[in-house]
Amino acid sequence: MTSASVQPDRTGATPVVGARPRRRGRGTPIRIALIALTVAAALSVVLPGAAQTARPLLVFCAALLVPGAALLGVLPRRVLRDPTWPTWLAISFALSCALLVAGAVVMAMTHQWHPGALLAVLAVAGVVGLCFPRTRATPRIVVKRPANRSLAILGLLAAAVLLWALSLGRIPTAGLTDLGLPPALPITWYAGLACAITAGLASVLVARSDGLAAVAIGVLALILFGTVPALGVPPQYSWVYKHIGVVQYIEAHHGTGFGGDIYRRWPGFFSAGAAVAQVSGRPDPVAFAGWAEPLFALVEAFLVTALGGALGLRRAARWAAGLLFLIANWIGQTYFSPQALTFTLQLAFFTLLLQFTTPSAARPLWDRISTRVRGRRGHTGRPAATDVRSISPYPTTVVLLIFLQVCITVSHQLTPYLLAFGLALLAVFTPVRPRWLWPLIAVLPVVYLIPHIRFVEDNFGLFTSFDIFTNVQHDQTYEPSPSAGKALIALTSQALSIVIWVAALVALIVGLRSRRAEYRILGPLFLSPFFLVLAQSYGGEASLRVFLFTLPWAALLISAAMVGADRRRWRVSWAALSLVVLVLFVPSFFGQAELNIMQKDEVQASAEIYRIGKPGGVLMLAGPNFPRSNSGRYDEFGYSAGADTPTLLQTSYFRGRPLGSPDDLEAVVAMMQSHAPYGFLVFSTSENVYAGVFGLTQPGQLTALEGAVAGDPQFRLVLSSPNVRVYGLGDAVRPGVVTPVRLPAQN
Repeated sequence: MTSASVQPDRTGATPVVGARPRRRGRGTPIRIALIALTVAAALSVVLPGAAQTARPLLVFCAALLVPGAALLGVLPRRVLRDPTWPTWLAISFALSCALLVAGAVVMAMTHQWHPGALLAVLAVAGVVGLCFPRTRATPRIVVKRPANRSLAILGLLAAAVLLWALSLGRIPTAGLTDLGLPPALPITWYAGLACAITAGLASVLVARSDGLAAVAIGVLALILFGTVPALGVPPQYSWVYKHIGVVQYIEAHHGTGFGGDIYRRWPGFFSAGAAVAQVSGRPDPVAFAGWAEPLFALVEAFLVTALGGALGLRRAARWAAGLLFLIANWIGQTYFSPQALTFTLQLAFFTLLLQFTTPSAARPLWDRISTRVRGRRGHTGRPAATDVRSISPYPTTVVLLIFLQVCITVSHQLTPYLLAFGLALLAVFTPVRPRWLWPLIAVLPVVYLIPHIRFVEDNFGLFTSFDIFTNVQHDQTYEPSPSAGKALIALTSQALSIVIWVAALVALIVGLRSRRAEYRILGPLFLSPFFLVLAQSYGGEASLRVFLFTLPWAALLISAAMVGADRRRWRVSWAALSLVVLVLFVPSFFGQAELNIMQKDEVQASAEIYRIGKPGGVLMLAGPNFPRSNSGRYDEFGYSAGADTPTLLQTSYFRGRPLGSPDDLEAVVAMMQSHAPYGFLVFSTSENVYAGVFGLTQPGQLTALEGAVAGDPQFRLVLSSPNVRVYGLGDAVRPGVVTPVRLPAQN
């Protein structure tokens, strides 16, 4: 055999000498499966009867996978180096979402609302693209005879799923303490979690299988993020119903104009959700929105793994980053929301961009500036291979990156700016080609903001404050005095964030000293989100968003330093760190469950209020934490989905003292009539729990106030259920609606 020199290709991947050329049939079974999925989804839409049962699942799977998978195969040049099937699935999901957003926004803005036609076009184009791919972008799933250790890991994962499933019937959804769900979870749930994390650590550190590691992360995502949806309760978090209401508004009005509230001005996520929901036969997102949380959590973990592959990290290090990201993501930003979608698209953006990192003699802007300042000359143009890398995507990839930023820009108010700032900081320390890419990425959201700038400035403010300490404070509207349990939960979440940040900073310092190229890329991306707190509090959530946007890069930094090293003790230390993070995650994520879990009759009552209510009235809550805006008619009640619903406890008059006197009734009527001459006043279990946990009222005082309201002739009971009572003030009910309506107990 004759020897030959081996040169890396443009992507930086070095071919293996003597390797056989890949066959064109690679990935054919996956393409056939996706084509069959598309055909089955189409048949479920057009055929009546039994096909309708599977229609929602088939339509969602086809819509969220097939368009992106086809796009990856028909691009003129391959945009992924050598994708594993989890990476390929995650990128396909992100690109499919972007295509849905683009098409749905055009329909919504023009009021040419034809979601069936949109999905039909995407389905036909997807099938054609899968049948005639231009590149071999579809991965191959290789099934090998598993080793004994792989069988042991699979056994642990099977046991984890079984124990988790057995525990679901024993998990309560009401009557929880101020410690949330952790004390109420049965021992079988914790045993299942222990099996899952053991299998996950083993799949990363011991087994050599991408598929096994992906399955382990999937099981962890199911246990951690799928427990609440699997209990059969409505989507958790009261604020998710604001998003559901906007989706229903677009469905009812066949689109949305360029005005309206903050959500309808950035309609990407809502338009795409409305289009798929209507075609799937589930126009009410309450039916499926709860499962968005484990889905986005899993996709984002796979994308973090893909980022590790793009940076050239070892297999163990990239899967370690995905697992660490998953078990550290405690802040609950994977629910049915624009943030979850745009964060996923941002991860896909950097995954595609960083596929094209190569050793380069080009110097980054920071090096050129420092050279001029110090007066140094004689740059050789031949840096060490581990010094700096150029990022030079193919032209087709550049177009794809711009398209992703456009979809992010029309869907969320914050994410496109953090993406642009991260890319700009990356360009300072690493050569990014073409040089005009990051200025264009930064200009796009600014241009989109111009027509809405007056609305944002008047209602929210472009810059909250330039005081960092003020911006990192949480919203203090209600002057809360949390219970001991809530104070403990807050400490665990703060400890988890600090552990991740400190470990990432140490890893960054060590990595920069070693002059490894991946740290020159990860460092700017990790540090860039911290600049948010220089000018914005983001509604009291700035610190939470900073943690969210730093977490992928922190997980990659930690894993590259600890698992990417050859030293066994560092890998053991990473496993110990992961266990500590998981122990802190459980109370941090589940510790607010008694507030986050909405009862079914509360959700039903919210929808009924909008159904029976006369337009122009006010919906007044006794306290925060009620699933309002759960209707496409939310805009008829005097406030927008992006604004806070007025509550009695917003004013200090009702807080921290006995309630129920005649003066209190006069204050209630005056407060409601300051918004509208008629309306509804809501008392619910969730409001009482919130007020008690955060010390807004003395125990039983909202109940006393409700008793006074019930006995006042100005109010009449219009809706009643075990967890909700709704009282009407004035002529609040539309003509022809019979009241009171007693809702059945459902929890």
